[in-house]
Amino acid sequence: MIHKVRKRAHKFKEGFMIVNLTPHAIRLIACGTEVLIPASGREARVDSESTLVDTIVIEGIPFPVSRTTYGAVTGLPEAWEFPGTTYIVSGKVLGQCSGRRDVIGPNTGSTAVRKDGQIWGVVGVEAAPL
Repeated sequence: MIHKVRKRAHKFKEGFMIVNLTPHAIRLIACGTEVLIPASGREARVDSESTLVDTIVIEGIPFPVSRTTYGAVTGLPEAWEFPGTTYIVSGKVLGQCSGRRDVIGPNTGSTAVRKDGQIWGVVGVEAAPL
């Protein structure tokens, strides 16, 4: 149960800024407190290309089987371009940000808080791959 709600903009403490580069507000939940990080209006994206690799037939209906490869990230500032800034991005973008210590993503795994089957908030964030 959430006892206290704090809705904060991007700046959390002096010299530390979080910029949400997803299209949705991110709700972080910890210690009975909710911190809402609004969407910045900018969005980091990852290029992708899907290739048809097979077709499966289920109950007489053919379904395509594709393989997606992910490429370059767009809309994300260069690493440490703005010192003290951390960027929240989607999981797919995060997966393409190896070695970036200034990029995090919401942990949407089993600990995420869901309402009506949708993720409502997260209790943690994930770091970019090494």
